[in-house]
Amino acid sequence: MKYFFISVLILALSCDDAENTPELIDKLRAIGVEADQGSYTYSTTEAPVTATLTFYLASNDTSDLVVQELSLDDEEQLSLSEPVVTFDDKTDFRIYFITVTAQIPTEDLLEFDDNGEAVIAYALGVSQGSEEERIKGRVKVYQPGVSVAKPSIAITSPLDGGEAGGGLVNLTAELSAEYDENYRISWFVSSGVILKRRAIETEWEDMASGTRTILVTARGLSSGNFTYNIIEANIL
Repeated sequence: MKYFFISVLILALSCDDAENTPELIDKLRAIGVEADQGSYTYSTTEAPVTATLTFYLASNDTSDLVVQELSLDDEEQLSLSEPVVTFDDKTDFRIYFITVTAQIPTEDLLEFDDNGEAVIAYALGVSQGSEEERIKGRVKVYQPGVSVAKPSIAITSPLDGGEAGGGLVNLTAELSAEYDENYRISWFVSSGVILKRRAIETEWEDMASGTRTILVTARGLSSGNFTYNIIEANIL
């Protein structure tokens, strides 16, 4: 599988818990963080290296977000640029994109392990009215010469723009990746119950009919690679 380089910690409710309900987009939800490249090396005086990070959030509210960089205790972290916020409105909820840039430190400021890899943290706080998400992650930095490609995920059932029978809908996604690791799958919807929200093939029931928005994400458990796909289908 292809491996990414971001390890993200997002405090969120799991829909595989005791209530066994999906994580509904019924308030502000942090979805994940993606970077513009699959791998980075450290900066040098002659060749500074800049990473671009995009934070993804979803909400059923369309009001403005308040975004601020957070300070972490006893942990070296990236200095993030002023965030740029854009969005994409879907039928059921809005996807927010918060983009920042950060310069990767020089080699002397990083601690490399025996595998020649180092990590440096970042943290962002995002609020919308009374709702708040605190997103902490780490960028992995490699020795020169390492090239890492990104993964991708696509919802294959139902089809984007297609129809699906009401009552019980099959949800299936296909992950394309090269790095051999386990991925954490997460499905997000605005109504109903997803029976196994962490499975790449699962079932969705008790949803509202009409055009519905369906979101799936995948994150590598060891690499932190993140990818997502969002579609809209007509539920009969």
